[in-house]
Amino acid sequence: MQNFENLHLNETLLENLNKAGITAPTPVQAEVIPQALKGNDVVAAAQTGSGKTLAFLLPIIQNNLEHLNRKKDKKFPHSPRALILTPTRELAEQIFKVAQGLTKGTKMFTTCLTGGVPIMKHKRLLKGKFHLVIATPGRLLDLMQQGDISLDEVSTFVLDEADRMLDMGFRYDIQKIASFTFQPRQTLLLSATLDGKVKEMIDNLTHEPQTIKLTTNQEVHSNIEHGVYKIAGKDQKNHMLKNFCDDGSIFQAVIFTNNKFQTERLARFIQGQGEKAEFLHGDMRQNARKAVVRRMQNGQARFLVATDVAARGLDISALTHVIHYDLPQVDEDYIHRSGRVGRNGAEGISYALVGQNQLGDLKKLEKFIGRSLDVKTNPEDLPEEYVAPSEKKRGRGGKAASSSRGRGDFKGNGGASAGRSRKKQPTRKKSLSANKPRESFGSSKGTGKPKGKSMGKSTGKPMGKPAGKQRKGSNSSNTHQF
Repeated sequence: MQNFENLHLNETLLENLNKAGITAPTPVQAEVIPQALKGNDVVAAAQTGSGKTLAFLLPIIQNNLEHLNRKKDKKFPHSPRALILTPTRELAEQIFKVAQGLTKGTKMFTTCLTGGVPIMKHKRLLKGKFHLVIATPGRLLDLMQQGDISLDEVSTFVLDEADRMLDMGFRYDIQKIASFTFQPRQTLLLSATLDGKVKEMIDNLTHEPQTIKLTTNQEVHSNIEHGVYKIAGKDQKNHMLKNFCDDGSIFQAVIFTNNKFQTERLARFIQGQGEKAEFLHGDMRQNARKAVVRRMQNGQARFLVATDVAARGLDISALTHVIHYDLPQVDEDYIHRSGRVGRNGAEGISYALVGQNQLGDLKKLEKFIGRSLDVKTNPEDLPEEYVAPSEKKRGRGGKAASSSRGRGDFKGNGGASAGRSRKKQPTRKKSLSANKPRESFGSSKGTGKPKGKSMGKSTGKPMGKPAGKQRKGSNSSNTHQF
């Protein structure tokens, strides 16, 4: 299939494709669309940014427009005929936006149901016309249980990023939702990997599917440059962020971190360098998350600091760089993070900042993707990293080899306290006076007065509050370290 005209699509649908500048299908679209138009179950694996969204949206819209044209009364049911499940709100919003563009001027209506939006708003939407539903599992189940939506007429069921949904614990939710759909139905499943748990889901939800495997989950984009900066710690990481702010080749960049609190801290740090920066994490309200993405798409900010909530479903065409401030906790997420650039054949750059304690994780990642990442030369002005006393080599008895107090010395600098040791103070032996008897806790000997309130037989009153008792959670060791 070299062009969409060969598929005999609806005229309005073809016009909308041309208006969007989409004239030729990508490889995954050329493989998936013909099979889906025939009504076959399809299982596909392809790289992020390869055009999977259009691969399942086009056949869904085409088949349902034909169905609407055959209906005599042309009334819309309150049960959708197609359902697309996604793992994240961002991905659902992205698919919804594409679907709206493709169905413009047709009699087909689409709605989007995700968490982070007041449920009463969705209840009002579902009283109107809708034919295609794009949803996240949690919110859809809530509306189903409250009787606001029925899946009895869903004849096409799409699972986008199925592997991610399983990682997020949606396995039983997916099975429950699927059990309420029309039988037999068409199932389209798209995933970065088709092994393990995904294979089990494929066996349970599909019937004789056409399997299309254009890539493996380990493959990285060939049009993305991958590099690694090996650095010592937080001070050097922040200095690297300063250098990235001064790098004129970075038009827009996403900085990924594993800590939602750190997204806000790093965004403020970048703003302190005179750059416009946004942050994004899963605890933000849906409207706030949409506003952040919209500002990035409009070019109102140069940097976005985000958790892996933005690793899938974030489509910002002007992005040129991805920076891994932290290596991802799941190796596969490196592929999806990097896939925010290099979309639809464009070029991009992905840099990872790797600390000394992450070299093992780096080797594991390189083994996963089947290639070594290029080690970049660190900037000459990179500061020496501070080495905390707890990180120094410990001697016998668990004592640090260097006993300097406070901040300690800098690595390789031979600071003022380097090599010094504190003089051992003579221990003062406690002696017991022969004239003064030893007193035990709560004893009243010698003074005639009790030292503290004890549980007396006559009063039964409890002892006073023990000194130094801390409130739960107040231990400084429980605070977040950035």
